[in-house]
Amino acid sequence: MKPRVVAISYGKLTDIIKGMKSVYESIVELHVIDSQLEEALNIARRLEREEEVEVFVTGNSNARLLNNNLETPIVAINAGASTVLELVYQAAKAYGEPVAVMSFREPISKLKALLQIVKVQAEEFIFNDSSDAEECIKTLQSRGFQVVVGAGRVCKLAQKYNFPFVFRYPRETVREALDIAVQLAVSRWHDKLKNNQLRVILDNIQDGVIAVDRSDMVNLFNTSAEKILGIARGVAVGRNVTDVLPGEKYHEAKELKKPEINCVKRLNHNELVFNYIPIIEKNQVEGMVVTFNNLTHLQESEYEIRRKYRNKGFVARASFDDIIGESTSIKQAKKFAERFANSEGTVLITGESGTGKELFAQSIHLASKRSNGPFVPINCAALPENLLESELFGYEEGAFTGAKKGGKAGLFELAHGGTLFLDEIGEISLNLQTRLLRALQEREVMRVGGSRVIPVDVRVIAATNRNLKQAIKEGRMREDFYYRINVLNLHIPPLRARLEDIVLLSKHFMLKLFNKMELPARSQRAILNYLKIVEPKLKKYSWPGNVRELENFLERFVIMVLNEEKLEPNEILYLAEKLLDVEVDISTSQDLIENKGNSTSVEEREYILRVLKESGGKKKLAAERLGISRVTLWRRLKDFKVI
Repeated sequence: MKPRVVAISYGKLTDIIKGMKSVYESIVELHVIDSQLEEALNIARRLEREEEVEVFVTGNSNARLLNNNLETPIVAINAGASTVLELVYQAAKAYGEPVAVMSFREPISKLKALLQIVKVQAEEFIFNDSSDAEECIKTLQSRGFQVVVGAGRVCKLAQKYNFPFVFRYPRETVREALDIAVQLAVSRWHDKLKNNQLRVILDNIQDGVIAVDRSDMVNLFNTSAEKILGIARGVAVGRNVTDVLPGEKYHEAKELKKPEINCVKRLNHNELVFNYIPIIEKNQVEGMVVTFNNLTHLQESEYEIRRKYRNKGFVARASFDDIIGESTSIKQAKKFAERFANSEGTVLITGESGTGKELFAQSIHLASKRSNGPFVPINCAALPENLLESELFGYEEGAFTGAKKGGKAGLFELAHGGTLFLDEIGEISLNLQTRLLRALQEREVMRVGGSRVIPVDVRVIAATNRNLKQAIKEGRMREDFYYRINVLNLHIPPLRARLEDIVLLSKHFMLKLFNKMELPARSQRAILNYLKIVEPKLKKYSWPGNVRELENFLERFVIMVLNEEKLEPNEILYLAEKLLDVEVDISTSQDLIENKGNSTSVEEREYILRVLKESGGKKKLAAERLGISRVTLWRRLKDFKVI
């Protein structure tokens, strides 16, 4: 967008200005209103009202009328007495004498005096409107005038009556006026940009800002000042500053000619902090800038800044798009997780180690309304009880030997406005479960060694690979705590229950490895071909380490086959067996169950029953997924007293 210059012209002047547009098009937008003055004035008023013009340019006679009706600067195309006199000489030479000069409403300054002392027979005539001008042309013809000198309207009428004319504005005069108008428009445009920038800055800062002139009158009052003081800008501007603000410190700063900073004053039932900064020019106070804000808001902002500084790095990076799989079980898990993202309830994610529980937790966070807040994860099994307690709830200075000076905020505080992910929740002690239960119920925490209750706005997502109901029976988990964290339950299926996803997952992890290792396309193709050979075997492996084990296996596989000469299929299969650390054929996952003898462990029972349920109760499909025969499955179900 460029500065805009609007030319108001008519007839011949319009043609001249349009012919010059290309000269200025790289600097300004030059628009031409080709109409007589009365109509052009209405258009000009609209452009000014809508702030779509920086400068108007027009003929000298029009400029006088526009100046009385518009506030926007107007550059006159000024054909003065000397210029017109030269045109009179040219007209007399070309068409003969006498020569008439027609001017709109006012005579040209000093022209009459000049015409009296020259040898050319010429006279100036004044007209007030178009009809008046037309009558004047007729009169001139009848009186024997040979030619008329005038502006656009005069020339149009002269042409109508076949009366010779000379245009009043030479090209050089028009060019000079346009040059001035363009310079002025560019200058005003830059000033407007600076003013708009300043206005946007002032209206988007949280502090109230008031500017006062040397007479103590308010001349600037920003949006925050309106909100904090409850006074409209239109009411405040133009009033004495003491009508809207406390006067003591203002007058003190003005008299002492130095700023008064952090002055706390109660106003309209609010504690406000004021800063009074005098504007000094040549040791005289020429005005004052006053800034202020709500004391409570400043305290909250300070806390927020510190919290965000501490939260640096607490960011969820995985979304639902990063969860790979087309199996029914994983689609169902994603479907439930997406629903849970729209809720504020506590989520308990269950699943074996390596199934991607944190991946789901991050995805739920990023799909929730808390996505702009922190995602704070902690593995509850990785820390002893006393250290885990101080990590979760924080501690005050001197709470224990080695406590940091000034204390430390806990993870609940750091997760304020976001999500706290408690992994391995089944490993925490009963004592800590009690504290966590209170934090979840009351939404407030107390630091270790502290006495102050700190409100927190945190959503908790917990995860475990344990059977928590069994833990309740064994007295290792409080029942009320279990039901508090298990508001929304999400089970992540093991990889052996979604074997159809292995190919998709393998390709996904392979592409990540290729990008990480920056492998050439030729090597990538060779490795993918090797992978196709082992895919059937991978689908029959039980994957006790689940997706994490698959990813680790693929990384080892790529490293081992990279830069190798062409490998035979049996060599690739043998390598895969070794990398999976199995001594039997990969397909003998039947033995992995049958070699347990008559074991009816809780883990085995839950695993087989879950696969049967996910297979829709179809024993043949369940046996295929388990990698065992239907007879073995039937025997196991009988051992479990299911049939």
